[in-house]
Amino acid sequence: MGGLAPLGYDPHPDKMRRELVVNEKEAATVRALFHLYLQEGCLNATAEAAKEEGLLSKRRIFASGRVQGGTPFSRGQLHALLTNPTYRGLMRHKQKTWPGLHPAIIDDELWRDVQAKLQMASAKRRGVTKVDMRSASAPLLGKFRDEEGDRLTPTHTQRHGRRIRYYVSNGFVSGKPRKEGWRLPAEPFERAVTEAIAVHLTHHAKSLSVLQSGSAREMEAASNAALSFLEAIRVKGIAFIAPVISGGSIRTGHLCLNLDAETMATHLGVCANGIAPDFLTLSTAFTCRRRGMETKIIAGNQNPDPDQTLVRALRNAHRWAEALKSGTPIKQIAADNDCSDSYARRVIPLATLSPKLQEAILSGSQPDNLTLETLIRTRIPLDWVTQETRFGLTK
Repeated sequence: MGGLAPLGYDPHPDKMRRELVVNEKEAATVRALFHLYLQEGCLNATAEAAKEEGLLSKRRIFASGRVQGGTPFSRGQLHALLTNPTYRGLMRHKQKTWPGLHPAIIDDELWRDVQAKLQMASAKRRGVTKVDMRSASAPLLGKFRDEEGDRLTPTHTQRHGRRIRYYVSNGFVSGKPRKEGWRLPAEPFERAVTEAIAVHLTHHAKSLSVLQSGSAREMEAASNAALSFLEAIRVKGIAFIAPVISGGSIRTGHLCLNLDAETMATHLGVCANGIAPDFLTLSTAFTCRRRGMETKIIAGNQNPDPDQTLVRALRNAHRWAEALKSGTPIKQIAADNDCSDSYARRVIPLATLSPKLQEAILSGSQPDNLTLETLIRTRIPLDWVTQETRFGLTK
């Protein structure tokens, strides 16, 4: 392969071999640029974001001593990089590509997503805004930053043939050295943000505090408009409310976000200058709780959410324990309920849990690590105080 090696690759150290080898540090920059473009949906915005992240072009020092590169990317450079098939492990000659000897840096799915967005951007009608071009698969892209100022970047993985979306601290995809950051399952995060905004709007609508000032009729009309907007949020979800979010941040235990005054005013049919500042700013508690294989994300003081799997198992435990007392064999109980003998044997002891533990399970207020898997894999003590201490109900 002739010519200069592109960003992400170096010439093979054996001068007789005309192939490329991956430069891991530069490859991380390439991947970050592909993810940034998916996030921004615009070459100019991607160039600005790349500059903020400190992502630079390949620096070359020639035999003459001339130095080239090591500078922020221009729009044209970004387009050339994002459309370079070398990153798929291919070689380009004129209009054709051929399999290369070098490894790919970008996987096929990421490549296809970026090319599709580039084609969409090149064909978009005059007057279509950046918001219109945002991918429906990541409505919160570009909206939030973490404690270190990193953007939350949409990404995904494939599991059992299913695409699972996440929002992650950008340092994890750009190669920045950081030990901690956020990796939030997208759907729970989007639901939590939607619910937090809904609670916020409800409070202001009911307290007639949507506007800074005005007549009683104007205040009531604005509150009624907020309640109507709230109903639309409940029906349409995050895709509907995302364009109203101008930005936000998350840190351990806390979520903040701002609503865009002009967009909000359009929805409410009021003047942007008249909206109360408190109405446009939301600050609330934010927690991520691991419950079994699921991550629950809660923004604000939402109602407890009982673990229905655990509740169902507790009810089965009491029913099966009564059947056992009446003389029904375990095998028959298992057969009647279409489960294995061993599963029935492990569930029945749940009927001996203390009243406080059972009440907490039914109300959804039990400790987050108290799952069905935890209980059936643990030998449950007979003493209720010991149970409550072991399972974290008391300290």
